[in-house]
Amino acid sequence: MKHRITAALERFSRAMLAPLSYLSAAGLLLVVGALLTSAPLAGVLPFLRWEPVQLAGGIIYKCLTAVISNLSVLFCTGLAAALAKRVGYEMIMVHAGHGWLINQFFSPYFNHRGDEYGGSLENRCRFAVEVLQSVRAAVGPGFPIEFRMSGSELFEGGYDLAEGCRIAQQIEPYINLLHVSAGTYQRGFGDTHPSMFKEHGCNVYLAAEIKKHVSVPVATIGGLNDPAQMEEIIASGKADVVYMARALLADPQLPNKVMANREGEIVRCLRCFTCMAERAATATRRCTVNPLIGRELEGDTVYPAPEKKKVLVAGGGPGGLYAAYTAARRGHQVILCEKDGELGGILKSEQALPFKREMYELAGTYADLARKAGVEIRLNTAVTPELAEIEAPDALIIAVGSAPLVPPIPGLDGDNVVIVNNYYKKKDKVTDDVVVFGGGLAGCECAIHLGQEGKRVHLVEMRDALAPDANVRHRPLLLKEIERYATVHTGCKGLEVRSDGIVCETKGGERILVPKYEFARQMRVLEPSKSLKLKKDEIVIFEGIHALNDDITAKHPEAFKLYISACSNVEFEGSVVFKGTWMRLVRRTVRDRLFRAYDPDKTIAMWANVRRGEKLYISPFKNKANLMLDTAHEYELPVMNHIATELFSSIPEGIERYEELRSVLPALQLFGHIDNDLVAPDSLVREFIGGGIYEQ
Repeated sequence: MKHRITAALERFSRAMLAPLSYLSAAGLLLVVGALLTSAPLAGVLPFLRWEPVQLAGGIIYKCLTAVISNLSVLFCTGLAAALAKRVGYEMIMVHAGHGWLINQFFSPYFNHRGDEYGGSLENRCRFAVEVLQSVRAAVGPGFPIEFRMSGSELFEGGYDLAEGCRIAQQIEPYINLLHVSAGTYQRGFGDTHPSMFKEHGCNVYLAAEIKKHVSVPVATIGGLNDPAQMEEIIASGKADVVYMARALLADPQLPNKVMANREGEIVRCLRCFTCMAERAATATRRCTVNPLIGRELEGDTVYPAPEKKKVLVAGGGPGGLYAAYTAARRGHQVILCEKDGELGGILKSEQALPFKREMYELAGTYADLARKAGVEIRLNTAVTPELAEIEAPDALIIAVGSAPLVPPIPGLDGDNVVIVNNYYKKKDKVTDDVVVFGGGLAGCECAIHLGQEGKRVHLVEMRDALAPDANVRHRPLLLKEIERYATVHTGCKGLEVRSDGIVCETKGGERILVPKYEFARQMRVLEPSKSLKLKKDEIVIFEGIHALNDDITAKHPEAFKLYISACSNVEFEGSVVFKGTWMRLVRRTVRDRLFRAYDPDKTIAMWANVRRGEKLYISPFKNKANLMLDTAHEYELPVMNHIATELFSSIPEGIERYEELRSVLPALQLFGHIDNDLVAPDSLVREFIGGGIYEQ
């Protein structure tokens, strides 16, 4: 025992005193640098005025000043690592991502230092290297050190993936595992903690690229909750390790369930941010799907009830299913009755929103768990007084859910109205122009989905703010998506639903119609339609996809009609090698990626609506034009094909018209490449690649 205590004290002393010895040495050198650059002393000793002496003294002084200024941090990180090892931890993670201190040194956006810790990438990596050297000195060789970094800061002015790869190379010699995340807290909480609006595994591409430039194992994280996806990431070599955080809060047994081939029992994280929002609001933890969170030390053992009883549950929504599951686990005889032919309750409505798919699937998971626990489930069975009398349960649990609140507004019972809870059953009724009436959480999320589908969405809310019922973490990200996909009208009280929109009253007492599309004015407006009257010799120019519509042209036969579009196919030896519609799709796909950061599958999803609009509002009228101008250029495909090839190569299987879209790819290979710099600044092609003289 004496020898063990002595050895421990020696290790602790080395961890404590090594940085102090560095401090004393640095202090002596700092004094030397100060003496060599001292003006009064140079007046006494002329050789000190010699330029090489001044240069050497300046370098010593500046370097040692920087070292000493950071020594406290280096000392603390080394000490913390040594103590962690001492109490039994088997690995150290140095967090250098998400806008924390080390990340700020990496970042050209945050780091404006003019010394050897700023400027060049090597200088910006210096602090991280010194921290890792301090940690390594404290824990010794062979002790694993993990380094967490943002593969890209994901905002203009921060470092991008290319520089992230170079940072990883600078760090690699000092670590055993590289953990790649993304973003910074200061510029995007939804990047550091991917929301439901981001795809699962959104950071994988960062890890996959960085892995090509380093030899240490690489880990990835970011909205991962599907074992199949995680298996694919590792099997394909995109990463060596996959991490989960919120997924393990939702289901701490997730790894055990995977190992036991019980993946169907996994309760998936919904990415709803309840866990993080509650922490911010009340300093406690809650989880939408894990009621035991925060009580882990109590254990999750379910003890049998002292007396077995018969329990009847009315309602097969999430509440009824989980209550039945819990009662069955305690040993009770449980019967669950659902009046409809499908379980899920309110969660059934979420199947129509791709970013809330996990919430819909939650009902299926609860149902499987309940069945395995022994619950008898009866569909198409309502719990009536007669049934309750026949079954004679010891306990009746009523979990019949809620009904949507429908205000008594004329027209809400019309055929053009779809209650949001029934949207999944009536999607086909929703046209390309939609008014979402109600800006609560459900209304906002529905508006986002409809906008993602390529529809023109107007969101009407009586209150001054949207989604006040959303939690503090989810709401800012929700509003950001709303800004992208919907036109918002707050402070508007609904008075009447008509076939052409909703009549609303503003806070100022003005009546408006939301929305109203006026072909004559070529715009969607809030106020009632007004006739357009032209004076003698007055000219009006109609621009846009509806400009040739008969609603305009039939009233103005004297108008000159011009149709402008990429019309021509590309032909070779009498055969069409590239369709005109493909040309327009390539233009749109490239533009959406460069200027809107859209993935190609998103553009393609909206393309179907574009084509439907063309068939309805353009194609029937374009041949009535007095003049048709073909904007297709022989050189635009060679200009855009390097970007388009990459985008079309990434189109996932299973999307609408997949095979047709993939056929665009070999057609692109028929064209060489022309450098963008050769394209004239006033060329129409600049609209799609940028750098033109006209405003976007």
